Amino acid sequence: MVLKDKAEMKDRTPANLNGIPRPREGWKGVYILFDRSMPVYVGKGNVKIRIKKHAKSERLGRFWDQFSWYIPHDQSLIGDLEAMLHCMLPRYPRLLIRRREKLKDKKGR
Repeated sequence: MVLKDKAEMKDRTPANLNGIPRPREGWKGVYILFDRSMPVYVGKGNVKIRIKKHAKSERLGRFWDQFSWYIPHDQSLIGDLEAMLHCMLPRYPRLLIRRREKLKDKKGR
């Protein structure tokens, strides 16, 4: 099994935001913010802290109303998962992302 835990297409409500698991060792992951069902932002890190921070953000807060998050067993996969998800975003939402991971080739570059 690749994932420790996940939640998909949760509405941005206080109950759902508070329902994200508390930060624990090895519980970093990737998350996606959606406007209706269109992805507008992909990030990585401690999902509870990051998603709650985005909910209060002046820059991103108004652009999303749902979220998904994924915690992989192998924490070394987080960068690659984020990079793959960035590749799937339409062009416009990519402009909201300041920093992006790059997919590595077979040689790890």
